[in-house]
Amino acid sequence: LENSSEVITIYEPNATIRYISPSVEKILGYSQDEMIGIRDVIYIHQLGVESFEQMFRELLDDPTEKVTIQYSYLTKWG
Repeated sequence: LENSSEVITIYEPNATIRYISPSVEKILGYSQDEMIGIRDVIYIHQLGVESFEQMFRELLDDPTEKVTIQYSYLTKWG
């Protein structure tokens, strides 16, 4: 995960970020420290918030399920 060119995120059950890969700084402009502990939806483009929240609810209903979702982030530069 540390060397991935993808932004990989691990969440707490309350949808706050527990871990985000270092590539977040290069790709989105945010440092890991800026994002850890934050509820991710503030960085997700408005059109993706509903699908993110739906995915998260489904995951909480069945924690054994592995979920992958793609959505657009707002970069630090707008």
